[in-house]
Amino acid sequence: MSSLVEHRPDGAFRNSRPVFRTKDPDRIGEYMSGVFRPNRSAMVNGASSADFCHRKVDFASSSINLVRYGRKAVVEAPPINDTYLCVITVDGSAEVTQGRDAFAARSGSLFILNPTQSLRAELSSDFEQLTLKLPAVLLNRVLAESAGRSRPRPVEFASSSFRLQGRVASMWNLISAASHDMLRKDSAFVVPEISASLERTLAQMLLSVFPHNYSPHLQQKPESAAPCYIRKAEEFIHENARGVIALADIALACNISERSLQAGFRKFRNTSPMAYLRNCRLSLAREQIEAGAEDMTQITDIALDCGFTHLSKFSRHYFQRFGELPSQTLRRGQGLACWR
Repeated sequence: MSSLVEHRPDGAFRNSRPVFRTKDPDRIGEYMSGVFRPNRSAMVNGASSADFCHRKVDFASSSINLVRYGRKAVVEAPPINDTYLCVITVDGSAEVTQGRDAFAARSGSLFILNPTQSLRAELSSDFEQLTLKLPAVLLNRVLAESAGRSRPRPVEFASSSFRLQGRVASMWNLISAASHDMLRKDSAFVVPEISASLERTLAQMLLSVFPHNYSPHLQQKPESAAPCYIRKAEEFIHENARGVIALADIALACNISERSLQAGFRKFRNTSPMAYLRNCRLSLAREQIEAGAEDMTQITDIALDCGFTHLSKFSRHYFQRFGELPSQTLRRGQGLACWR
C-alpha cells in the first residue's frame, strides 16, 4: 500500500504576501464569491471575528489558492456552471455535502467540487485548504479531445474525498511544486505556452485519476472505439437536434442502413439513435433553462424550440435524465440569481 505524502505547502507559499486578509466575518463571503463561486460564509457560534487569509498564484486561465478561515465556519454555495475546484485539505477537517452526497474531508485528503451541484461545508477552526481552480470550458475541451468528441452533459466527479496516496498524490505533488515555482521571478511558468500546458496537464490528470460520469468512455480500449459512422451520426444529431429528424435522415447522412445504424448504437453507445437525439435535445433545453428562463411559459417555448412537441413527455423524460423537473431547474436558477 502506498503511503500518504507530505501534504503541507512549503514555507515559500505559506509565507508569501496574501492577496486578501481580514478579521471581519461579513467580508469573507462577499470576497470568496468573487474568487471561487457565489457563497455565504458564517462563523459558528456567532463569532464576531475571524482570521481569514488568502494567497494565490495565477497561471493561464487557472489559479492555485491557499485559504484559511481561522475560525469554525459554515460555507454554503449554489450550483454554478463555469468552474471546477480541486480542494486539498492541508490542515483541520470539513464535513462536506455536495448535492445529495455527504463525506468527511480530513487533513491529507482531496475532493472535487462540481459546478453543477450545491455545496455545504462545515469547517473546523484550523481548516486550511489548497485549491486548484480550473475553468469548466477547459476541462470539457480536454475531455472532448480525449474521448474523440464533445459530450452533451458536464463532467461530474464522484462526491467523495481521496487520500493523498498513489496516483492521487501525483496531483498534489504537481500542484505543490507549481505553486512554489511560480513565486520565483524567473519562473518558466510565466511563459504563456508553458502555463497553458500545465493547465491542460492538470485537467487531464483530474479526468484520468478521479472517477466521473465519463470515466467508462475514457477507459475504453482502442479496439472497442466506435466506427466513423457512429461519430458521423452523433455530429449530424448535434447539428440538427432542434429540427425535425427521423431515423431515416440520420441513416442517410451516414450512408448506412437504418438497421445497421441501430445495431451500431446499441453496441457502441448502449442506446438507440433516437434516444441519443432525445438526450441531446434535453441537454439543450436544460442549458437554456439554466441560462435564464423566467417562467413556465418560457420553458414551454424552450421545449418546442428544442424539438419536443409533447410537453408531458418532455417533463417525464427531463426528470428521468436529470432527476428534477424543468420547473425545479427554473427555481434553482432563480435562486442562484439571488446569490449574485
